[in-house]
Amino acid sequence: MLLYSHKNNQKILLCVVATLLALGIVMIYSTTAFGRASDPTYKLRKQALWAAIATVCMILAWHTDYRLYAKHRKLILGGAIVMLLCVYMPGIGRQVNGAHRWLRIGSLSVQPSELAKLAVIIYVAATVNELGERIRELRKGFLPLAAVIGIVTLLVLIEPDFGTGVFIAFMGVVLMFTGGVRIFHITAFGTVALMPVLGLLALKFEHVRARFSVFFNADADPLGRGYQVKQSLIALGSGGLFGVGLGESRQKLMFLPEPDTDFIFSILGEEIGFAATAGVVVLFMLFLCCGMKIAHRCRDNYSYLLAFGLTTAISLQAVLNIAVATASVPPKGIALPFLSFGGSSLVATMIAVGILLNISKQNRAAGPQAETEEGENA
Repeated sequence: MLLYSHKNNQKILLCVVATLLALGIVMIYSTTAFGRASDPTYKLRKQALWAAIATVCMILAWHTDYRLYAKHRKLILGGAIVMLLCVYMPGIGRQVNGAHRWLRIGSLSVQPSELAKLAVIIYVAATVNELGERIRELRKGFLPLAAVIGIVTLLVLIEPDFGTGVFIAFMGVVLMFTGGVRIFHITAFGTVALMPVLGLLALKFEHVRARFSVFFNADADPLGRGYQVKQSLIALGSGGLFGVGLGESRQKLMFLPEPDTDFIFSILGEEIGFAATAGVVVLFMLFLCCGMKIAHRCRDNYSYLLAFGLTTAISLQAVLNIAVATASVPPKGIALPFLSFGGSSLVATMIAVGILLNISKQNRAAGPQAETEEGENA
């Protein structure tokens, strides 16, 4: 169809990203202005700055040949690992509530685990492509890749950040499976690795166990562990079809914790209603379609895996955030791409979009004939 030609696909993708980004800035101002009487625009200005930085990063990635990432994949991965280690360095690392997840760069804070997601996707896609059929071997194919994914996952888990660590491991496994790794190797290794992960969960992640407990019995602790989800559902239910009005949310008035990050979707539903939340879901579905269209048109395995991995990661993160807000999965602090407050996630996501656009640009030559056929068949 003509609608999905190369140029139209890029335009749709850019329009989706721009719409989500603009909506996010509006909602961040709406959810945070009331809490800072002395400076109601503080978080708005901070997010606008991050949005500007992220947009520049996207443009740079758009005009950088994505094949360079494969050539320098070890350097990219090594940089991500060094950043994950630097969170423990005094004067550089920033500790919040006992968690070492941030690096301090001037007045800004950077979360290395967000960049680690990108690094793992790039590394796995490039390595799988380089190994070719050897990826099906245990010693030369599967184990080296599994070790790299395991190291990055472990560094994130001990920060501690259970959800992001599991997300990185899951994306690595998905890309390996898509790239041709034998399911037997994945299953066998996953079974062996599950025991230490469960042990770490029992010793270090009591709050994660509590979240699962509350998920299966939401009324067990409505004023404690179940409080966030209860308030999120109240916010979504209060909005009705068209919401109570932009800026008129009551749940953001110290009732719903983290309304500008993990639960911004809930405030969106309260203030603008089901129409807005449904619109956001449609936008992410369009993003998924555009990204998969780019992957489908790729000429080689590396570009396909990279486009597939980046599209899946952003789309899955959106699904998880919305699922948490609607009490469909156990609570987990995960940002809604493009909308949630936070610079690291936004920059990493926009870089991913830039890479997708460059993949689309570079693979345009794959089908001048295909595009002509699409136009003739439309």
